[in-house]
Amino acid sequence: SQDVQQRVSALRPMAMRMELKEGVNGSIILNDSSNADVNSLAIALDALLRSAEGRDCTLIISDELHRATTADYWRRVAQLASRSGIRTVLGIGAGADQFADLFDCQTRFYATPDELLSGLYPEDIANRAVLVKCASTPDFERMSHNLEQRSHTTVLEVNLDAMRRNLNYYRSILSPSTMLMAMVKASSYGNGRHEIAQMLQNEGVDALAVAFADEGTALRRRGITMPIVVLNADTNSFPVMVTDRLEPEIYSFTSLSDFVEAVKRAGAYRYPIHIKIDSGMHRLGFEERDIPQLITELERASQYVRVATIFSHLATADDTEQDDFSREQIARYDAISSQLAAALPYRVIRHTAASAAMERFEEARFDMCRLGLGLYGFDYYRNDALTPVATLKARVVQIKRLDETETVGYGRAGKLARKTVTATVSIGYADGLNRRLGCGAWSMLVHGQQAPIVGRICMDCCMIDITDIDGVREGDEVTVFSPTDGNRVDDMAALLGTIPYEVMTSISTRVKRIFIRE
Repeated sequence: SQDVQQRVSALRPMAMRMELKEGVNGSIILNDSSNADVNSLAIALDALLRSAEGRDCTLIISDELHRATTADYWRRVAQLASRSGIRTVLGIGAGADQFADLFDCQTRFYATPDELLSGLYPEDIANRAVLVKCASTPDFERMSHNLEQRSHTTVLEVNLDAMRRNLNYYRSILSPSTMLMAMVKASSYGNGRHEIAQMLQNEGVDALAVAFADEGTALRRRGITMPIVVLNADTNSFPVMVTDRLEPEIYSFTSLSDFVEAVKRAGAYRYPIHIKIDSGMHRLGFEERDIPQLITELERASQYVRVATIFSHLATADDTEQDDFSREQIARYDAISSQLAAALPYRVIRHTAASAAMERFEEARFDMCRLGLGLYGFDYYRNDALTPVATLKARVVQIKRLDETETVGYGRAGKLARKTVTATVSIGYADGLNRRLGCGAWSMLVHGQQAPIVGRICMDCCMIDITDIDGVREGDEVTVFSPTDGNRVDDMAALLGTIPYEVMTSISTRVKRIFIRE
């Protein structure tokens, strides 16, 4: 009937996932509308505790999940809240307050989401980890939005479950005894900071690698306890590194002697270091002729430093046309690292394979592999086993209807061939959208359909052609890139003549990162 059709058209798509966002007053908000049953609460609470980083926890939960206010429902909620150490439970539902005695923590109950917002105390939220477990309705979505930190409407969504699947794919091709070091430098290639490191620590990855000491220090402040290797350690950062138990890449005799002095001054002993071998990249590292002297220097400093790993970088592992050179590098590294390892009176871990070499050269796997771009869903070829983890989204700010005689943007670069409907979108080159993507070079997705960029990209916005897309309204979501074919980061990188690393690390820090679970 027409009435049924109207109801169906009014239905809103559910997110079907958990979203982790920065909240007001120093809080973090885990929003879960993924399942309308109390059994999914246990999963959501577990995710909250993993993300809490020592914060007290608040649970905001609605009886809408159960569609009825029953003692059994609230008793189960109380049991799960108690088991998870929840400090405060804020319940929503008419008559729900009669079940307050079931809880062993602070509780308050409200009839509606708006009533909760009016009665919310600052201490319920401030500096806490908050789980919002409510139905996906406009009232509850508005309540959740009020708890979130206001920021730029452009967001980078990072799918932690996709990242976990990518991690497990690489684990599946390795021997169970092969260790993994995950690369989280440059804010995890632009995807986020401590949130990804926390997930990797929970997943049992053996070590993390950052570019600079301050990145490692920030992770330590966020509760990351696993080994962290600093790949571009400079002398001035050595004292801080020892204080924060960050492990340096040592690539020269100068860096070795300077770090030994820093360890001595700190009163530390047998501090773990990572020796870099130049096997053909010719960027940083000890060469084969340096090894005898290096052995002597390490013996002299054995009271203060201990070699944890010996590693190298392969220059062409992702280039099938240069496999001969890659194999030469692997063999050279094997010979040099074996010579050094044999001279040390303890076992040393060896590694030279990153994501591409891990798949392509079994002989390069050694004791450990480094997982970088593959963790984030990209490989040297389009690997269907991997899922890109990042989706960059913006919003339609304004819609304009233009005659074919008009032009769009700076320099009148947007020439129109017909009457055109344009949407101004809340992302520009200051957000990391490369200016070379303008004038039709790149298309965004609106309602799942391609909308090419019109004219030049501005600092804070750009314009797209939505003439052939029905029903677009101001405030609608625009997908800049995503895992969708034709809209992927590697598609954008190919268009720009660069690599996905550069595209991802160019996303500005003013773009808010949101971490989702499916």
